[in-house]
Amino acid sequence: MGKISIDISEDSYSKLRHQDYELSILLGVDSFAYALSDERRQIVALREYTFEQQGAPAWQETSAIQTIIQNDKRLQDNFRSARIGLSGQALTLVPSRLYNPLEKNQYLLHLSALPDHAEILADDLGELGCRGLYALPAPLLGALRQGFPGCRFMHLSSALLQSWRKLAEATGSGHCVCLHLQAGELILALFSNGAVQLCNTYPYQSAEDFLYFVLLGLHQQELDNNLTPVFISGKLLPESAIFTLLARYFRQLQFMPTPAQIAVGPQLEQTPGHFYADLFSLMLAS
Repeated sequence: MGKISIDISEDSYSKLRHQDYELSILLGVDSFAYALSDERRQIVALREYTFEQQGAPAWQETSAIQTIIQNDKRLQDNFRSARIGLSGQALTLVPSRLYNPLEKNQYLLHLSALPDHAEILADDLGELGCRGLYALPAPLLGALRQGFPGCRFMHLSSALLQSWRKLAEATGSGHCVCLHLQAGELILALFSNGAVQLCNTYPYQSAEDFLYFVLLGLHQQELDNNLTPVFISGKLLPESAIFTLLARYFRQLQFMPTPAQIAVGPQLEQTPGHFYADLFSLMLAS
């Protein structure tokens, strides 16, 4: 079972109101985090478990997830709704006008071999005009469906893309680069006039690796790093090696702001908003 690393309960939280709360769960590369929010999208509780990685992402071990669900008393109750964000496998974008639900396997088989006992899911990205396809272990999805009947699944990249699109439109600069990092993984997207031009996931081991993939994305789209706004999120501090190195190459580098639709209480407010941009994006995803 994972170890609790963050545990926040606001004064407004009530265990008697679980049926009124929305449950948002995010399975990251090395973590299991969830938030409870009320009808005003105010976060009343947030808890995060971290895993020690050994080879494949630990959360893919169904038993580890089942243990958390069975031992965390908050997760035993019924909620108004539940959505679960998933990562650890790459997302493939398919234009909506070309998408055929009967061909889901073929879209992914053209890129790589599917793992054994895989289930393919497809997210409708609405105004982005595409579907996001990804494969995950069927036993894991089955355990989550059993623990949270009626839950809705979404890939982490799908949730981020929807938030990033709004952010890109707000910049009014035409082009925008958005970055999110978790343990050893970078999710990168590039927007042009509100349309996604590039979305990819890269493994990295150093700040130099991280910078290389960001510069590669700009080079592919022939963009000027001095003129392109760059937003970054994840558990990253201004004095970190990654942020310090990026700041040398990008004049318009900033942390992703907390969405205006999300309300945080006094306790969560002490944590930088960009730390949980992934969970916030999941909460707001359509």
